[in-house]
Amino acid sequence: MDSQNSLSVSTGGKINAYVTQAQGHLETCGSVVIVGKAKSISKAVTVAEIVKRQATQDLTQETEINSVETEPGSESAQRFSTLPVIRITLKPAA
Repeated sequence: MDSQNSLSVSTGGKINAYVTQAQGHLETCGSVVIVGKAKSISKAVTVAEIVKRQATQDLTQETEINSVETEPGSESAQRFSTLPVIRITLKPAA
């Protein structure tokens, strides 16, 4: 995943700000990867749907659902745990 076109969604961010940022990535990079972990998955899906609906061109969507192991002491875990992750790639249709 290219970090230039990646957008990491958190639970505290505003949906409108994420939509604007994602649209900017689409214009400058040609694609955007929207990433959400754990509680921010639903917000990531919402952002992707709004971007698709507002797009002036047809977009294709590739969705990848995985999980990541967290280690004790990381920002999101006190002990080892597994967090769900979604990666939604939006790019112009061929």
